[in-house]
Formats: sequence, C-alpha cells, structure tokens
Amino acid sequence: MTPYEALKAATVNPAQALALDAGTIEAGKLADLVIVDGDPLANVANAHKVRRVIANGRLYEMEQLIKSGTSPKPSTQAAR
Repeated sequence: MTPYEALKAATVNPAQALALDAGTIEAGKLADLVIVDGDPLANVANAHKVRRVIANGRLYEMEQLIKSGTSPKPSTQAAR
C-alpha cells in the first residue's frame, strides 16, 4: 500500500463507507485539519509528526493539547 492509499484509507474511505460528507478538503466544506512536520506522501510515518491541529476553526499547538488534556485553549495565532 502506498502512503497515498494509506492516508485515503484513513480519511476518504471511512467517510464514504459511513455516507458522510467528510474526508476531503474542498471549498464550502467544514474541516478539522492536522498539520504535520514532513510530507506524509513521501513517508507515511510523517503523519505521526503532528505539530498543530485546527478543530472547529481554532488553531491548537500540539504542546497545548498535551498539557491541557481534554480542554485545550485555542492558540492566539490565526489559522492560516
């Protein structure tokens, strides 16, 4: 399985199987994003190098999420 196929198997395929309008990034869709250090298409292990998360329109630094447990406070930086 290629890194692309592995990422698709973890995102698009489950969304389709559950008949959800999710799993892709497209104009007009809401999305939670994970920002990683490195290119997961070059090496799928880079998908584990999470640096930031955008959830519900808020940017979270990984360190914030680890320190705060279940109630993170959003970063003051704007999502880019």
